[in-house]
Amino acid sequence: MLVTQRFLLFLLRPFSVIFVLIVLIGIYFPSFSSMFMINPWLNGAIFSITLLGLGILTFQMFFIYKEFKYLEVHQPQKLRIFPNPSLPFSFPILQWYQSGMHIDVQLPLAQCEKRLAQRLKFGQFLAGTLVFSGLLGTLWGLSQSIIVMADMFQNVFTIEPGKGDFLMVIKDYLSGALSKMGLAFSSSLLGLGGSVLVHFFLVQLGTLQGQWYDRIVRWVQDSLNNKASTELTRRIGLDEAIAPDVMLSLLNRILTSLEGFSGTNKVQLQRCQDLTECFLSFSTKVQDLSDLMKAQHHILNKWAQEQMSSRHALEIMGSKLEDLGFSGDEATRQALTKIATCCEFLARNSGYENPSNTVS
Repeated sequence: MLVTQRFLLFLLRPFSVIFVLIVLIGIYFPSFSSMFMINPWLNGAIFSITLLGLGILTFQMFFIYKEFKYLEVHQPQKLRIFPNPSLPFSFPILQWYQSGMHIDVQLPLAQCEKRLAQRLKFGQFLAGTLVFSGLLGTLWGLSQSIIVMADMFQNVFTIEPGKGDFLMVIKDYLSGALSKMGLAFSSSLLGLGGSVLVHFFLVQLGTLQGQWYDRIVRWVQDSLNNKASTELTRRIGLDEAIAPDVMLSLLNRILTSLEGFSGTNKVQLQRCQDLTECFLSFSTKVQDLSDLMKAQHHILNKWAQEQMSSRHALEIMGSKLEDLGFSGDEATRQALTKIATCCEFLARNSGYENPSNTVS
């Protein structure tokens, strides 16, 4: 939006000049028309060349405005900016930006200057053509005036007395000479006036091109600053410039560290292998211990079953001795009662009491 406002303010100067010229032509139109009609072919050609030059230069101004708009929209902070072939002035700079800004920026800037100068050459050619056309009309009018004056001096002394008044003849010859002089001055005035007007538009176009060139230089500087800041953020903690000896010592340290890391890795690998073998041996020992505990558990179960059967046999023997005691005499009964009490005691304490209780 700001670029558009500045461009419209810039166009106010050349178009105000055009407006003033149109107003003056409208005010003095009869004089301008009579001057133009002295030689309509040559003056018409001069007027057409003038309009062509003004139209081309105005188109070039709008073309520069398009370049301004593109640079305003595509800032250097954009991630990707593609060159636009329809923008011949910005194309070398955009190619330089897309290639990573590795080459010298003066090369694309020189190409931009060359293209700007080439766009001014056609307008300069038209201005020179207008000057030449004006001079051509002037020379042709002067030559015709000289021819008329020569005819007058050649024929003025050969006029017969009956042909008319001498002064009237001189007047006719002078009128023809002055008309040719009017042709010369009209062509010269139109040619030089058109050349001045075209040169004025050339100056305005050159000023606009200078403003665009300053803008593209600032755009390039912003691009370089953005690239430098990006690289600086990627290299936090590192110096921007490293001396060769510092770089060599740094590389030597890196190689030494890599060699030590390789040797340490070999030692660590050997330790891992030894540790793996220890774990395998420990696993084998644990498996053997598990098998041994299973065998001991089987033996303990068998011993408990034997104790249960011994207790059952002692209980049966005690009951039989008790029955036997009822059928014998008193002494035998008492002896058998003691034996039965001992069997019951053994049966009650066998297999389930602690070894210390059994011994006691």
